[in-house]
Amino acid sequence: MVDKYIRKPTKADVKCQKNEISSLIYYVTVVKYTKACFAGHVSLEHSVINEW
Repeated sequence: MVDKYIRKPTKADVKCQKNEISSLIYYVTVVKYTKACFAGHVSLEHSVINEW
């Protein structure tokens, strides 16, 4: 892990870092979407229960 900072980063390192960042963005987006979807589902259930 330490030698990564000592030697000059290669193209493979840069590509790997970009992949890590894009997968992190993808994960955050999925979590946000899932939370929003879940919140919408819960509020929908509450409104259905209130109508009864």
